[in-house]
Amino acid sequence: MRRPSKRQIDHDYPHQVQIAVPSGGFGERLNEMHRWATQRTIGDYHVVSSGRYPGETVRWCFRSEDVANGFRGAFGGPT
Repeated sequence: MRRPSKRQIDHDYPHQVQIAVPSGGFGERLNEMHRWATQRTIGDYHVVSSGRYPGETVRWCFRSEDVANGFRGAFGGPT
């Protein structure tokens, strides 16, 4: 299965939240983020990771602006 291109992700999931990987990693918090997103989007979201190391980012991509804003409110990220 091919991975979608950045252009396709940006088109399909235009509302995005970037979160920096904390120094100790996300740990259980990453599972919480996936649970939160799955419960509110019925699994219709996309995650793009530029790495798993401190200082790198994870981009959470949603179809809905309201869901992206809710995610940002729950887990942080620039506004």
